[in-house]
Amino acid sequence: MRNYRDIHRQWQRFLNEATYGEYKGQKRVLSVPNLKLVIDIEDMRLGASDHAEERRFRHRGKGGGGGGFTISKDSIVKAIDKAIGEVMNDFANGELQNGERFLIVDESGKGDPLNVLCSLKMREGQDTLTVITVMRKSGFATAGMRRYAVR
Repeated sequence: MRNYRDIHRQWQRFLNEATYGEYKGQKRVLSVPNLKLVIDIEDMRLGASDHAEERRFRHRGKGGGGGGFTISKDSIVKAIDKAIGEVMNDFANGELQNGERFLIVDESGKGDPLNVLCSLKMREGQDTLTVITVMRKSGFATAGMRRYAVR
């Protein structure tokens, strides 16, 4: 039986990740329902799969139906920032497993909500939150997947 590290390494090679930045030693005030916490995120990398990067630009042309707009890295990072407190709370409580996919739905914009499908890999050393795909769509179907709605 292969261990999780080997599977994760193969998955990361497959994704050939791009990066959205890092939380390197930043103290952040994270919103957790009914609490305000200050968490020192030692070393977390925000990565993106090639698929996520391709999907960011999917609506750029007239044929894509997105009115010529892309999904900015800034919008994605803001959605993650809004949800990271709840994500970390669920991980700490065992409700979200290491490597489990989850969906962040940011409904703060004027149009369709921004859906950010992610995976969290916590480990000794640098932790990674990987963006697997992004899209603007109402009612994005994710059967059985944990969902974090933010505004």
